Amino acid sequence: MMELPHTHHEPLPDGTRSTPVRVVAGDGAESWGLLHEPPGPPASVLVALAHPRVGFSHHYLMPGLLDAGYAVFGHDLRTLHNDSDARPDRLLADVAAGLAVARPRFERLVLLGNSGGGSLFAAHKAAGGAGDGLIILAAHPGEGHFLLGAIDPSVTNENDPLSRDPELDMFDPRNGYDPVARVGRYDAAWLARYRAAQRARVARLDELARAQIAVERAAREVGDWRRAIPHRLMVVYRTAANPATLDLGIDPSDRDVGTIVGGRPELGNHHLQGLGRVVSPRTWLAYWSGLSSTWGFLHAAPSVDTPLLFISAAGDSDILPADAEAMWAATRGADRTRHDLRGADHYLRPTSQHRGPPPRETALALITEWIDKRWPPIST
Repeated sequence: MMELPHTHHEPLPDGTRSTPVRVVAGDGAESWGLLHEPPGPPASVLVALAHPRVGFSHHYLMPGLLDAGYAVFGHDLRTLHNDSDARPDRLLADVAAGLAVARPRFERLVLLGNSGGGSLFAAHKAAGGAGDGLIILAAHPGEGHFLLGAIDPSVTNENDPLSRDPELDMFDPRNGYDPVARVGRYDAAWLARYRAAQRARVARLDELARAQIAVERAAREVGDWRRAIPHRLMVVYRTAANPATLDLGIDPSDRDVGTIVGGRPELGNHHLQGLGRVVSPRTWLAYWSGLSSTWGFLHAAPSVDTPLLFISAAGDSDILPADAEAMWAATRGADRTRHDLRGADHYLRPTSQHRGPPPRETALALITEWIDKRWPPIST
C-alpha cells in the first residue's frame, strides 16, 4: 500500500482538548471530524482542514497551529479512503455541514486547503460558503487537471491493465527512459505526442462514462429499474505516468525524481491502487476528467475574494511551477500573499536541493504570521 507521509506528525501539545465531531450533511450522509482546542485561554480563531479522500483529522501542522493558540478542526469526509462516488455537490455538502457544527464558538474561521483540500475549500468559498480567510498549501489545480498530466496514454485496452502502445510508453527505453538510472530524457516532439495522446485517452473515457449514463437514462424511461440504478463502475488503469516525474528538465524545479504517491512511477503506475482508479461514470465526468470536469481550484479561484495566503511547494514532484503559476494567476481579491517554499516536496519534506530551516517550520511561521496580522488568535 502507498505511504501517506502527510499523516505523520508530532504529538499534540499537552493539555490539548480533542473532541470527536459527528457531522450530518443535508442529504443525511454522516462523516466525522476532530476538534482540537489548545491548552490555555479559549481560542478565537478556528483553522479548518479537510480533503476529499484523505484523513485530515490528524495533520502534520496541527501541533504547531495549536501551539500558536488556534483551535483546529480536521474533517474526514464521507469519501474517506473511497472516492469512487466523490461528486462535488456531496463534498461541498459535507464541508458546509462540518463547518456549521465546528465554527459557532469561534470568532474567525480560516480554511487551510492542503493538497486536494485546496480545490475543496476554494469551491466551498466560490459557492458562498463560510470562511474569513483561505490558505492554499501545496495544492494542485484540480483532480482533473492533475490526472490529465499523469494518465498513461499508452493503454490500448481499458479492460487490460497491461495493454501497451510502445510508442507512447514513457517507460520504454526507445522513448527516452533509462532503466538503470531510472530517469527519463524525453524530446519535445515525443512529449507533445504524449500530451495529445493523454487528452485523447481522457476523451475516450469521457465517452465511455457518457454511454453508461445514457444506458441508465434510457432504462428509466422504459421502467427497467435494475438497469436504471447507477450500477457500473469504471476502472481506470495506470494513472501515475507524468514524464516530468522522471525528466527533471521538464518545467525545472527543486523536485527530486519520483511521484507524490508510490515513489517510483514505473512501479506505482502499475499498482493495484492509484488516483482515480475506481470511479462511477458521473464522478469521472464531474471530478476526474481533465476535459469535462469544472471542479478544481482553477475553476473556483476567480470567484473567491477572501483574504488569501498561497504557499506552493517548489520541490513538488507532480505539481510543477507552471501549475502554481496558473493557480496564482486565477486568484482575485485585494488581499493576496504568495510564498514559494524552495526545496520542499508535496508533504513539505526537504528535497535534495533544500537549504535552510525545515520547510514545515517555514510554512507554519508564514501561516501564523499571516493569520495573526489579520485576526489575533487569543480572545482578550
